[in-house]
Amino acid sequence: MSTLGLAASLGFDYTDEYAHIGNNTYHYLRAEPDNDKKYAGTALFVHGWPDMAYGWHNQISLLTSLGYRVIAPNMLGYGQSSRHASLKPYTHKNLANDLSQLLQAVLKDGEKGIIVGHDWGAPVVWSLVVRYPKLFKAVINLSVPHFTPAAEYVDLADAIEAGQRTFQRYMLQFRQPGMEERFRGADKFRHMLRAIYEGTTADGQFGINNTNGFNFDLLDQMQVAPFLPQDLEDIYVREMTSHSDLPVGLFNYYRTARLDWEDEIAWQNNGGSWQIDIPSLFICGQRDQFVPCQTAQGMERNFKDLQKFEVDSGHWIQIEAHDKVNEIIQHWIGSLKCHKQ
Repeated sequence: MSTLGLAASLGFDYTDEYAHIGNNTYHYLRAEPDNDKKYAGTALFVHGWPDMAYGWHNQISLLTSLGYRVIAPNMLGYGQSSRHASLKPYTHKNLANDLSQLLQAVLKDGEKGIIVGHDWGAPVVWSLVVRYPKLFKAVINLSVPHFTPAAEYVDLADAIEAGQRTFQRYMLQFRQPGMEERFRGADKFRHMLRAIYEGTTADGQFGINNTNGFNFDLLDQMQVAPFLPQDLEDIYVREMTSHSDLPVGLFNYYRTARLDWEDEIAWQNNGGSWQIDIPSLFICGQRDQFVPCQTAQGMERNFKDLQKFEVDSGHWIQIEAHDKVNEIIQHWIGSLKCHKQ
């Protein structure tokens, strides 16, 4: 089904498609290369929280202009994709497995893809690349660096009490049972989006920070956010509330930390490597309060070919700093031997 009206507002044409993988259904956008461009390959875009595939519109337009077919799924818990109340479907391992199958279904014989992630999509992308290295020729991640697991599991609350990871204190609120109920219905979900995308009240107060999480006393006063304009906000609200007024599973991304650590230790103990040998690009926002650029210090040791950039932006760098981010991506892709072949 072509969605030409929405495509015009996003800046590229696409079709809505669906993949059935195990017990999951993924709704994804498929955008083909510009007609006058030689086919350069396939790019898979993995969005973060609580973004959707449409949030990549600036980068999808760029990649199709460079000759790439783009596959951009709505992840589990979003829109028309499956929404599970249980935790396991949302682990990095299981999401990576799902996306590997989605990608293999669209790749041409012998083709390798480029993969792009942001926010919660980034750790899924890192997991995909280390677990399925033969599927990819290059990786781009925004905001969240590549971490390897600690020898022992440390709960976030314990780490914060010890003075570590204090910038993630908000996650303690996000992972609380019943958070979904706080955002039941279109109006409350709209208020949440406005707070997340840096909207404010009329007198300039923010609805969220990295210390306390949401300020529920202010959410119903949020104005349209600068990084989610009204037309996109309407799309997100419609996609998230048309089938269910409860965002089932959305906060599970914040509840899988121990499961992810167990999967990673098992992977490591079975000989899994954290080394990434394909060309890699990492971009972070210098004003990102949720994932400071300093967290990327030292990640180079797990890469053969890594380029890192910082841009003047907050967390939503693919939107706020899209011109600079796209400039970096275009130049970097243009330098790849695998792009020129």
